[in-house]
Amino acid sequence: MGALPTPGHVYRMTASAQKQKSPPAKSHHPLTFHKQAYYIPAVDKPAYDFLVLLNDLARVIRTEADRRARLHGMTRAQWMILARLNQSPGLSQRELAEYLEVEPITVARLVDRLEAAGQVERRPDPVDRRIWRLHLTDLGRPALDALGVQRDQLLAIVTEGVDARSLAEVSATLAQMKSNMTGCRRPEPAKKSA
Repeated sequence: MGALPTPGHVYRMTASAQKQKSPPAKSHHPLTFHKQAYYIPAVDKPAYDFLVLLNDLARVIRTEADRRARLHGMTRAQWMILARLNQSPGLSQRELAEYLEVEPITVARLVDRLEAAGQVERRPDPVDRRIWRLHLTDLGRPALDALGVQRDQLLAIVTEGVDARSLAEVSATLAQMKSNMTGCRRPEPAKKSA
């Protein structure tokens, strides 16, 4: 007999347990089942860790957005560039890099592909000749519209079962949390003691 499952961990169900729809034998822990895995809740911790949950949600949204962008022959990052240029025409590559949290050279390559597809154009900055300003083209707008349909479908999936009032409260709470993280100087993280 193997060791008893540890509370707070997710375990894959064995083939025989999947058929029986029950946990492996000799387990004395309450189990929560989800698809092909079971979760043993930790007794001394909350049901979930908020930061882990938030990170997991962001990750699954990014994964699904990547899949949906590929249906239109582009990446999620290119989708985000088109959306941002639609909201704020004339951004520089550096400004886009800051928004996407990537290096400027990465944005340059993404913009190169969008420019080759005729969806984005670079225009010289009227004041600083070293800077190119990025604009969505007439060909970029239909691509953005098609991706907008994907965005609406993704939003519907994410918010299924959440009423309008709860969604407004969650949105306001998340906006406050984002402001907390970006709007003020935070103390340095604690260093690991030697």
